[in-house]
Amino acid sequence: MCEFVPDASLQLRGAHCRMCDMGEVFDEQILKGGRIMKDLGSKLAGAALSLNRRKVIAGVAAAVTVPFIPKVGHAADVDVVIIGAGAAGLGAARSVMARGRTFKLLEGGDRIGGRAYTDTTTFGVPFDQGCTFQHIAARNPWVQYARANGFEVGKMPGDDVSRVNVGRREARSGEYDAMSSRYDAAKAAISYAGRNGWDVSARRATQNVKKDKWTALAEFWLRVGMGREFEDLACKDWWSGADGENYYAPAGYGTMVAHYGKDVPVETGAVVTEIDWSGSGVKVSTADGRTISAKACIVTVSIGVLASGSISFKPQLPAAKRNALSRLTMGHYVTIGLKFKSKRILPVTNNAWFWVDSKSDEMFEFMSNMGDHGVSRANASGKLAVQLQEAGKDAAVDLALERLVDGLGPRVRDQFVEGSLHSWSKDPLVLGSWAGAVPGKTRPRPQIGRRVGRSVYFAGEAYHPDMWATCHGALISGQTVGKQVAARV
Repeated sequence: MCEFVPDASLQLRGAHCRMCDMGEVFDEQILKGGRIMKDLGSKLAGAALSLNRRKVIAGVAAAVTVPFIPKVGHAADVDVVIIGAGAAGLGAARSVMARGRTFKLLEGGDRIGGRAYTDTTTFGVPFDQGCTFQHIAARNPWVQYARANGFEVGKMPGDDVSRVNVGRREARSGEYDAMSSRYDAAKAAISYAGRNGWDVSARRATQNVKKDKWTALAEFWLRVGMGREFEDLACKDWWSGADGENYYAPAGYGTMVAHYGKDVPVETGAVVTEIDWSGSGVKVSTADGRTISAKACIVTVSIGVLASGSISFKPQLPAAKRNALSRLTMGHYVTIGLKFKSKRILPVTNNAWFWVDSKSDEMFEFMSNMGDHGVSRANASGKLAVQLQEAGKDAAVDLALERLVDGLGPRVRDQFVEGSLHSWSKDPLVLGSWAGAVPGKTRPRPQIGRRVGRSVYFAGEAYHPDMWATCHGALISGQTVGKQVAARV
């Protein structure tokens, strides 16, 4: 699911999405730590403009280190059971497999990839319903994987080609300046709070910032990539996230992740219902009545699935672990596919962002003709994303078209061919977009992901220290945990 936030220096003319990155890293390309300088930016998810944060944060190598796992001596079906075949699960499986350990990779759905899902059926061309952009390209192993395996990948268009319409005309220079002013002021307040460790909401941090007609649009740009409303966005958590240039692969992010996992043995349709960790190892039970014993298990399901209770733990997780997990909740972000007769229905170049300043509670951001495949996208976040998924595809597509009509006129409906919607917040295997901290409860992500007992480990985008909410953050987390577990079982 993804992110978007305009950079002050760009006069609000662009955005970069982040929702497209919920995964992990590929074999042996574990991020080599270091410390990262950043100025506060905004975390995207559909497409948010990077904010050039300036914050020193611990590197991945140090932050995601898994504690020592004692050798386990008991009969087991396999060395490791891995639950979930998204980017984290696939990364963990390949790390375990590369070290000669036996494993079972259990996936509840009918495909691998998790939230990285490229739909080639609806429109007859690749269209990412989930993870879309290779965020933080300089540190993103999927970029190297794409190049090494023949996938085209390249930079997103410059921010100067994005556009805001006020009514049915482009915003004037003075209006862009006013938008930038509101955006800069709100960003500065959130940055100040996050930089100083104030664990408050963005709404609280900006309570003394001047408000005007552009405030709603500025706030939308700042929150959309987080999948949250302003009152639910934790400044301290937001500040912890890394920024960088975003890339895009026309073949689809999900296509690349599926390619990465094509040689990994996986059991699809294997819905896990219980993890028994009462003994020296684990026993994992599935909905079809099977029980698999192992020396350790790696849980890569989303925070939303863990919170739902669909997987029970025997005994239940310790109170400290349950408390830690409750500090994160899933955001809500939706991508609506829109196919038109003309590829050029939006007044911007391919893969560029377009906004219409209209109803403050029904804001979308649009991306034009993605990958030159003839399909554009509309993204909504927070409460509106939830409402659209509840309403269903037809209602969601209709509202997105209505907002385009506000900015481009009735020809939009005349040109419309077909739409799509994947309801991640209603998908029982995901239940949201990506994990974010609850204001007032922020804790370093790796602490939340610590193991339980001697044999239950957690991996995924939620636990990466600074590349959470990304597909490569999930991959790195899974690979790192998989490597550590394999070395000790």
